[in-house]
Amino acid sequence: VGALVAAALTKSVGGALLFGGLTGAFLGSFYMLVCTCFAILYGRQHLGAVQALVTGAGVLGVATGPVLFSTAAASSSYSSLLLTLAAACLLSAPIPALVTR
Repeated sequence: VGALVAAALTKSVGGALLFGGLTGAFLGSFYMLVCTCFAILYGRQHLGAVQALVTGAGVLGVATGPVLFSTAAASSSYSSLLLTLAAACLLSAPIPALVTR
């Protein structure tokens, strides 16, 4: 979320470096922690099914990203799209905790 906000609100080289640093820190920690968190939340027995669901959602995100950003490019405003995506991340963050085993 911080990287999306940094990208939306800056037009400087320092902001681009901040975006890259935040994105790198997130991805580095995400891949290390995701399997552990899924195993704790849903159990090791269901880890394969959960990973399949998350991978499918990731593929859907990769497929829709270019469409969203090309639409934003046509309107010459990436900032509103980036802030909307940051809000969507914040709103969807509690969903995994609501799902029980």
